[in-house]
Amino acid sequence: MIKSVKIIVADKHEAFRTRMCTLLDRHESFELISEVEGDKELLLEIEKRLPDIIFIDHDLITESEDDILYGIKKINGNIKIIVLSLYADPAIVHDSIEKGSFGFMLKKTSYQEVLQAIDTVSQGNVFLCKETAKILF
Repeated sequence: MIKSVKIIVADKHEAFRTRMCTLLDRHESFELISEVEGDKELLLEIEKRLPDIIFIDHDLITESEDDILYGIKKINGNIKIIVLSLYADPAIVHDSIEKGSFGFMLKKTSYQEVLQAIDTVSQGNVFLCKETAKILF
């Protein structure tokens, strides 16, 4: 079967990035096209590979010299961004969504929720993991 959803994982923590990539790579409907550690590397990979979805570590957003979410949208406004974080802070969630992300997940989210997030944002809808949604609503 041809893999249809092209995904990049951007996270500065190698252990998490490796785990996430392993989970995504085993699903036949996904094509893991790249994994990156930093914001500048991410922008280069986006231009080269044109992903459908990017999972991005919130730390990369806050540590970026430029507005990385804006930079992603400037390259291709159709890319769906899902922000990953260790913390379910309502301010972080709101800020991420306001800046153009389509999803927010905690790094401890289950594999089933990762699959649900991909499906939801692929359809153009916003996804919040269960724990984050409980805090916000």
